[in-house]
Amino acid sequence: MAPRNYQRGKAGKSKASRVSGKGRNRIAKANSGRRGPISTIPATKKIIHIGLDFGTGYSSACYLVLDEGEDITKINPTRIKPIQNYPENQQADLQGGRVNEVPTEILFVYLREGNRVVPKVFWGYEVQNELKKVKNSTSLWSQAEVEKGIIRNFKLLLDNTEHTKDFRDNIERQLREVFKDTSQQPQAIEHFLTAWIEHCLAELEKTQAQTGYTKGDKVYFDIAVPPVWEHRALQKMHDAFARALYNIDSPNVQQREDGFSSQVHGLFFASEPEAHAFSILEDENNVGFVRDRDRMLLLDVGSGTVDAIVFVVQNAQGKMKLQQETITGEGRLCGSAYVNNHFRELCRQRLQHAKFYGNAVQASLVHLVIEAELMSQFESYTKRTVKFTMDDDRPPDTTLESLVAASLRENKKHNFGPSKMFFTLNEFQDIHRHTCEGTWELAETMLRKTANKNGKPTVTTKKLVLAGGAGRSTVIKAFIEGELAKKVASHNWPSIPVLVPSISDSPGVAASRGAILAFLNWEKAPARKMQCSYGLKISEEFDGSKQTHVDARDTEKVEECELTGKEYVENLICWIYKKGQEITTETREYTMHMERIIHCDIDPEEYKKQWCWNEEIFVSYTTQEDSYPVDHAENENSECIATMNLDLSLLEETLVPIEGNAGRRYYAVEFWVVFEVNGWNLSYKAIDSDGNPLAGVPEGWFSIAASFKPGEE
Repeated sequence: MAPRNYQRGKAGKSKASRVSGKGRNRIAKANSGRRGPISTIPATKKIIHIGLDFGTGYSSACYLVLDEGEDITKINPTRIKPIQNYPENQQADLQGGRVNEVPTEILFVYLREGNRVVPKVFWGYEVQNELKKVKNSTSLWSQAEVEKGIIRNFKLLLDNTEHTKDFRDNIERQLREVFKDTSQQPQAIEHFLTAWIEHCLAELEKTQAQTGYTKGDKVYFDIAVPPVWEHRALQKMHDAFARALYNIDSPNVQQREDGFSSQVHGLFFASEPEAHAFSILEDENNVGFVRDRDRMLLLDVGSGTVDAIVFVVQNAQGKMKLQQETITGEGRLCGSAYVNNHFRELCRQRLQHAKFYGNAVQASLVHLVIEAELMSQFESYTKRTVKFTMDDDRPPDTTLESLVAASLRENKKHNFGPSKMFFTLNEFQDIHRHTCEGTWELAETMLRKTANKNGKPTVTTKKLVLAGGAGRSTVIKAFIEGELAKKVASHNWPSIPVLVPSISDSPGVAASRGAILAFLNWEKAPARKMQCSYGLKISEEFDGSKQTHVDARDTEKVEECELTGKEYVENLICWIYKKGQEITTETREYTMHMERIIHCDIDPEEYKKQWCWNEEIFVSYTTQEDSYPVDHAENENSECIATMNLDLSLLEETLVPIEGNAGRRYYAVEFWVVFEVNGWNLSYKAIDSDGNPLAGVPEGWFSIAASFKPGEE
């Protein structure tokens, strides 16, 4: 048989030829849910950046509108504005829309339409609003349906680490109970992202008079993600984001007739701590916050995780640059969501034997009182304003707060008033303990990593900075200050101030604003390295000096071309970029020499199909060696993620048929494919021997945003 494409030259060179072998149709079908055709990149007059902080408990978004060609190094950060006006937000009604965060929650219920039962999805503040409707008997759904359908903490589904396993197991079990169609189970994140992005774009359209934004303008999405996320988590986030963009018909995503979309143009992942750092240091309220060469430990206290990274600030008074220490960043699952969960459980235990006015059913009312009233008050106000410390010397039973619990009967023994619950110092300390202690343990670990030979933090660790939604907690700040004071007194540590910087518009938008700033400041980020390998499925002319070729002959993977008489090894993978490879000006481009055999004397329809070149791109999460078959153990961690499509039919008129074996004619089509890392996409173009683009063959791309550590270029 004739190989469809084959490689000439030596693998591993900057210029090599690549081929694909037979078996393509079988593999394409097996991976049809993971790949899509590479599409062309649109051009527009305005460039929009939407920064997203997809949080475990709350999420926020900001936007920046740029003129095409505008110098991004001279952008005033005050031009970055928060997305507001989230639907059903009662706080927004009171504050004129000036609420910059939305709960990361969804509610799945089912609605009967004639003979059909269709799913209905609520998101953000709509979830709490529906709970209130249930309590007021104005909801279309029963209390049981609503309680069963509320999904929280689903961001953790993206993390495969062991310390989130219990959370993930609980969420997945709940999704199995909620979804009647099991194929819908993985789409919890997609549903939230779809509604959220649609709202962001709708809010942008309202700014047309001020910004000139129109619906067709190019949009970049800059997403803040945990620094501990590896490639698989980033890829999951990319794929969920791609499906969400497809749902709203976004031009940022390539689309297929079968409804699947796998690649996003204009996607950037920023490290959450780095996003916070840029947001802090670029804020005009924090002028003089740091000095040149200051080393700061930044703790990003989020809803789910607390992340820590040590930064050194370079040229603070000029073109500020962040240099991440060689010390590896770390994270702990001890964020403010634990405070919420402990408060929720405390309320549940205390209300077990409560009595309510009227004919309300005890068991059914408790959950509604907790979710629709107590949690709402606690999350939006009490948690942020209550005054106490973990070493408070007041009596443990001192009452700190009272919260409204409608219809609750007074019971002094259980510390209930008429429609009120009273909470003590001891209770508030207990619900904050895990978060405070976990945050300090992480801070201490990072400070010890910067220690000198005497085991003390080096004096150049000038500041400990608290960021994130819970970073402004006076309880956490006081606890860390107290623990540091103990180290100063007992271990002679240097004094390290704990600082909570100012953030324009509200601390809740620090990461989403910072994600945009991280993009604008990508030149100040460290050099980036590939977290995974990318390769192309090929065929190679048999070479007896290659052990992989000899092994392939033993497994009957070598076939003779009936036209040329040459032998080819089929279905190999050659890796274009490899895990750990640093992407520089010299290594960002990779050129491959291709030859394709076109059989002339066959059925006209089959002849025509030969001119269409469809090649599969593979990704692997490990460093890979070239020239092993797709199904070899060396490639067991690889999977097909995209397809390159080239129509070479216009070359036919420039070629002369060659007479092969038994007088059978064929064309030998020769060309080159140039791969290039452009930002967060891997683009390709086909060229001739003179370097000119092949006529009729457009450039294409696929997203590799998940291939780099968050925050790298």
